[in-house]
Amino acid sequence: MALKVSAFGQILRSHRVKVVPCTAQPGCFRWIITSADGQRSEQSSYSYATVAGARAVGNMRLRELVAKT
Repeated sequence: MALKVSAFGQILRSHRVKVVPCTAQPGCFRWIITSADGQRSEQSSYSYATVAGARAVGNMRLRELVAKT
């Protein structure tokens, strides 16, 4: 029996949150949501003081995008 994969699961598997240093504000970080082929889907407008902060907000945004599908 094959399992059905929800749209939520498909997007989570096909997209990743990447955290990169902010070029505008040294010492800060931004998140980027990329697809499996490396294409940028969305990126943060704001910079964050920590990698963990940027990753948390990026993951929340990915969940918001998934919920809309």
